[in-house]
Amino acid sequence: MAKKTKRKKGLSLDKLSELEKTEIYSRAAKMRKASKNKTGKKDWKRKLNQGRIDEEFSQEKRTGKDTASLTEWAEKALSQAGSMKTLNKSSRLDLKEATVVSLSRQGGTLLYEHKEYDFMIKPEMFLQQKTELSVGERILFSFDKENHCLLEQALPRTQILSRPDPCRPGVERTIAVNMNTIIIVASLDSPRLNFSLIDRFLIGIKQTSASAVLCVNKYDLLNDVNKADLETLDIYRSIGVDVHCCSAETGEGVEALVSSLAGKSCVFLGTSGVGKSSLLNSIEPGLKLKTQETRERAAGRGRHTTVMAHMYQVRGDIQFIDTPGVREFNFLDLAPIEVQYGFQEFIEFLPCKFSDCSHDHEKGCNIKNALDAGDISKMRYESYQKIFRTIDVKRLPPKQRDNLLF
Repeated sequence: MAKKTKRKKGLSLDKLSELEKTEIYSRAAKMRKASKNKTGKKDWKRKLNQGRIDEEFSQEKRTGKDTASLTEWAEKALSQAGSMKTLNKSSRLDLKEATVVSLSRQGGTLLYEHKEYDFMIKPEMFLQQKTELSVGERILFSFDKENHCLLEQALPRTQILSRPDPCRPGVERTIAVNMNTIIIVASLDSPRLNFSLIDRFLIGIKQTSASAVLCVNKYDLLNDVNKADLETLDIYRSIGVDVHCCSAETGEGVEALVSSLAGKSCVFLGTSGVGKSSLLNSIEPGLKLKTQETRERAAGRGRHTTVMAHMYQVRGDIQFIDTPGVREFNFLDLAPIEVQYGFQEFIEFLPCKFSDCSHDHEKGCNIKNALDAGDISKMRYESYQKIFRTIDVKRLPPKQRDNLLF
């Protein structure tokens, strides 16, 4: 019987720091690879000849991979940490903090001390795959001997804005992380203001602790037909939403928007064609982002010009995350009864007489009484009713955020 290696007293995986875990898992990946090389990829044939046929070895035959999990190898690596001095490496690393501004297949670009650098992800770290890195992620990195940037650790997120993947409802699609302001970009025309979608965005923002800003672009397209929409914006101002009307075409209102966002980390959220990239070009002309003239195209629906999220550092010490446009916005982990808390003006009238009140047919409903008294707008009440009746609850299993977000 093989001799068991004694683990250093007091050490366990759940008590390690994130960086120490990274070192242990890195060592575990190398140990697993070395073990596989030593036994040989065709070792399953020897086991077959010995009559050892079961699911474990069938899996090994199909995949060529050791059936032991990486966590099991990590436990073994931890037991040898003392003799191998594995955990001493992290203290010798000169780690620097940066922000991810773009992502590629094997790495991406980071922002460090106002300069952008390409970074790579260590191959063994992919074995710790949990979920994806996102633009805006705060990370720790190091320079290797060739002065290449190597990702060492992702730091805890302060915010996350996500939605179900439209094509795979069981998958969470991260829109942005670590932003303190979410800017809903809409357009006065082409496409025309969609207040129902704005209300859905506000509910999604309510699930974070970021502040909401509503920016109505294409103010230069004001006419007698859409003029009434500007008056409706007062409803959002009354519930505390910071509303800006501007035009990327003429520059009107852009400076006021920039002043209100000084020093903040922001993300643009809106449908295709509302002019998110055009707004960024108006704020920082040097960016020269690709835009698409959409006013006479696609029946006003707009077309995607931004295909991947990217963070831009612009004047006023503002960080902007420009994201691809969305055509719909659904929710994660939100039951119909919770929709009411996404409507700020409802909160002062809650709770109702019944805890499961739908604010529809119940007698003595506080929300309906407030509606009759004019304290809640009819438009917002009808929007609540529509969302409440059509919401599709997406409950995803909780994700563990160990070491890295891949």
